[in-house]
Amino acid sequence: MTFDVIVQQMNEYRTACGFFTVQETLQHIGSTNTLLDPFSTLISSSAHIGSGNIFYPGVIIEELGEAYISLGNNNRLYANTMILADGGQILIGDANQFGDGGLTIKANTPGSSITIGNGGRYLLGAQILSHSTVLGKGSQILGAITVQDCILTAGADYRNPDPDLRGVF
Repeated sequence: MTFDVIVQQMNEYRTACGFFTVQETLQHIGSTNTLLDPFSTLISSSAHIGSGNIFYPGVIIEELGEAYISLGNNNRLYANTMILADGGQILIGDANQFGDGGLTIKANTPGSSITIGNGGRYLLGAQILSHSTVLGKGSQILGAITVQDCILTAGADYRNPDPDLRGVF
């Protein structure tokens, strides 16, 4: 089997599942973002993706049905980051870190909503689930923690040297 035939088969599977083809991923996402491995990056063709984002291998951004996902600018999505909206919406701001160590974000019930502000950090196996979750500017979810129907108010960026000034619960 030639490489072209393999890519054609991959593209048929991707299209059937609502994802961009490899070429479309490079054209629509890679033109304004950094894709370290477009073959393992799966992005729904209806997702709204900003610019300046860095996608590591194995990132999945998936919209199903009437769902909506918007990813802002200058975010870093490490390997094994999964963002899934199935019946809900996910709104993500700018300059966040998603992963390392895996991360799952799911708005998978009708009417559910997850809003993530700017400058936050979410990593090491965290799960963000929702009917209604708001993670304000500078908030952090670190470790194997499940967050559901939570509000973290805004604070300073996660890089602020004083952790007491960052997003709070």
